[in-house]
Amino acid sequence: MFRNKILVFFCFLFLSIPFLTQAYAVRSGDSINLASNEVAEDNLYAAGVNVVIDGNVQGDLVVIGKLINVNGNISGDIICAGDNITINGNVEGSVRCAGDNIMINGHVERNVMLFSALSVVGPKALLAGDMLVYGGQINIQGQINGDLHGGVGGVIISGKIDKNVDLDIFEGKFEIMNQAEIMGNLDYHSEVEANIGAQSMIQGDINYTVWETEDDKGFHYNWFWVLYCIFASLIVGLVVLGIWKKQIVEFSKILRAQTLEAVLWGFGLLIVFPVIFFLLLISMIGIPLALILTGVLLILIYISSILTGIWIGREAVKRFLPDRYNKRHISILEMVIGIVILKFLISIPILGCIIWAVAVCLGLGSLVIMVRERR
Repeated sequence: MFRNKILVFFCFLFLSIPFLTQAYAVRSGDSINLASNEVAEDNLYAAGVNVVIDGNVQGDLVVIGKLINVNGNISGDIICAGDNITINGNVEGSVRCAGDNIMINGHVERNVMLFSALSVVGPKALLAGDMLVYGGQINIQGQINGDLHGGVGGVIISGKIDKNVDLDIFEGKFEIMNQAEIMGNLDYHSEVEANIGAQSMIQGDINYTVWETEDDKGFHYNWFWVLYCIFASLIVGLVVLGIWKKQIVEFSKILRAQTLEAVLWGFGLLIVFPVIFFLLLISMIGIPLALILTGVLLILIYISSILTGIWIGREAVKRFLPDRYNKRHISILEMVIGIVILKFLISIPILGCIIWAVAVCLGLGSLVIMVRERR
């Protein structure tokens, strides 16, 4: 069962990646608004604190933001990461989102993949395909025409699911309300049995499996965390490629030619920063600047590991798939291969921490060298 879920994850994932060879538009800033009378005629890449899409997008929508609201119609897929994500419009493609709170109220014509602390399918929502969800709590109030599967903390189902339900439940309760309808089988792993309403409808078989050991549950949970990290990194990588495609080619050249120098620069920056932070902190008036610099450094650390992953993928494609390599362009294939390789290496106990530190130093150092060479 678990192996099937891993396979489903990667099928969902790779079928969801948009192609940067298509035309696309880029918007960035603190507040981004596509007005209701506006139409984005190609793929739209957006990065900002507050992103509101009231207009229509005639392609894929790829977004990173704190607050994301999609009220317009999307002809392609939605791929986004943020704190609070609300999708009220209709989506002709699939939805792939990672965030703290995700609400879907519109119609989605294909599949949905969510990584979230709280995922809600509202009462007006209609998901025509399958739904794959990982994270905390999920609340299904609307209709899913396909299967519902994944791994979560707790579940409430009060809507309709036309096919099967297959869930791993790690901590919370599993509530199936009286108005719920499950037209297929119900299969679930949990510490306790589901609370199934007397008036609910389950047409297929009910198969309940208790977790054998805490290690078994922890193994599944750790795998889901790895998948979440891969998914979130790919979303960020897509936006980075869309906004800084030429700069990443330059970054890769620097990293390949000056690997040792990049590591030293990155390591030096990580050593020097705490000293600067402490000096600003004790000066009192420098506290706001210290906090701002800390936030910037954390963002750079996260992006640096992703950039290093893209470089790893680029080197792998050059070595093993030379016919797919283009020295002037970064491909989606390179990004996916590199990030997946790096994330799996980082997940290795103990050794993964060392690999992560080296990846961050490589990325930070290459950014420093790039800035110095542009002066």
